[in-house]
Amino acid sequence: MPDDVIGVTGGWFLLGILLVCGTLYANPAKGVSLFPLSAPAGGLLLLAGWIGFGTAGLMRQ
Repeated sequence: MPDDVIGVTGGWFLLGILLVCGTLYANPAKGVSLFPLSAPAGGLLLLAGWIGFGTAGLMRQ
């Protein structure tokens, strides 16, 4: 069970990083954002990933 949680939350975490970092790159370089709420959505996915990693770690003990 913890390995499944880590796999799913790892995907959320990576998607969150891509959304946040993609917006940070695209705004200054091209003057456009990926989509209007990509940074807040990416931040929420990063938080969900960290919570999932913590939960999986607690379940593993």
